[in-house]
Amino acid sequence: LTDAVEKVEQTLKVVRNSPEKAQEYRIRLKSLADLSGKEEARITINHATGVKVVKQMDICYLQADGNCTRLYFKDGSEYLDTRTLKVYEDALLKDFFIRVHKSYIINIKELKEYSREDGNFAVLANRAKIPISRLKLSGFLARVRSL
Repeated sequence: LTDAVEKVEQTLKVVRNSPEKAQEYRIRLKSLADLSGKEEARITINHATGVKVVKQMDICYLQADGNCTRLYFKDGSEYLDTRTLKVYEDALLKDFFIRVHKSYIINIKELKEYSREDGNFAVLANRAKIPISRLKLSGFLARVRSL
């Protein structure tokens, strides 16, 4: 608790003495506030026996499967939806999901490693190795560096 109070006091000193730092601090706070509600965002998945409602953050990655999309979840389950990967790309939270290949979208929160061994791959928490296309690599690396 003492460390936290000291950190707040130091931040307040910097913010009070620098209008630029104050503005930067407000922007970061707003960004955090905006993200906090997004982690509960939900999405529907049409599957063979009905519709499933899931938290977006429970999705580990998505893979194109013809004109369908296969969704892989943190708990190891998967669903096949008749909607295309593009539909999901447009619907998912941009703060957390990134298209890394024409056939894959990953949840950036599930990223554990980037590997250049035998190509470019995102290694996720569930140990899935997702290929990263050459066209998407620079955007992916920029995103990873901003984490």
